[in-house]
Amino acid sequence: IKSLTYKMDGINYLTKANIGFDGEIDADMEHWVYTFKDNNFRLNAINTAFAGKIAMPDETISMDLSVAIDKSKFKDLLSLVPAFYMNDYNDLIAKGDFSLKASVKGDYNDSLMPAYEVALLVNNVYVKYPDLPKSIEHIAVDLKVKNESSQMNGVVVNLKKFYMEMAGNPFEIRLITNNVMVDPHIDAAM
Repeated sequence: IKSLTYKMDGINYLTKANIGFDGEIDADMEHWVYTFKDNNFRLNAINTAFAGKIAMPDETISMDLSVAIDKSKFKDLLSLVPAFYMNDYNDLIAKGDFSLKASVKGDYNDSLMPAYEVALLVNNVYVKYPDLPKSIEHIAVDLKVKNESSQMNGVVVNLKKFYMEMAGNPFEIRLITNNVMVDPHIDAAM
């Protein structure tokens, strides 16, 4: 798809996005099982590799999927932010990269959620907006979100590191939280 624009409620979520897909899907139509092998989905300059299986024999959807984005440019990630939130993208200077890994495994229906895990790493990113006198440097993020249960209360958010220097001033956050729905545990520092 050379150009896809998606607008809802006056906000452009995708503006002239370039999208590509290359991969193999084995479809067992008798049992409603779809297997993805060595697939690549591209949104603008971000390439996403994914593999796994989805089965939909009844109301319950069984999933075992993994997704990976390896060392993509941080500016490419910012290109996905809707224009409503991001001004001056073309003039923005950004250096550095990020990677993302995610997996989903288990059943989904009205009462069940599959287990999932998401890991985001951002390493030594530099960002300079044209209208600001100083840059944001040394941006680093190490974030893992994990839920091994089928309940919302099983979510564990572990922000091991969020660090940046704005105009030479360091700013750092760390956070770990679990049992967010019932008896929350929060350990954070800023």
